[in-house]
Amino acid sequence: ENAASMTELLSTVGSPAIDGMDKSMSDSTVYVTAKTPEGGDVQYKVSLVRNMIGWKVSNVELYFPSQN
Repeated sequence: ENAASMTELLSTVGSPAIDGMDKSMSDSTVYVTAKTPEGGDVQYKVSLVRNMIGWKVSNVELYFPSQN
């Protein structure tokens, strides 16, 4: 259910931009900015964990740089 709602949310977004990454061998964090259909920007913090030889999304949350 959560994966379906994330997929639905991301499918409404145009081309997201990667703003930055914090990488390590076992987990990584990607900061993404997406444009809304109305022209606004929404920022996300995407957490990834190692899944054998690939990566798996472990969390997606709204990101507010002013609060960090």
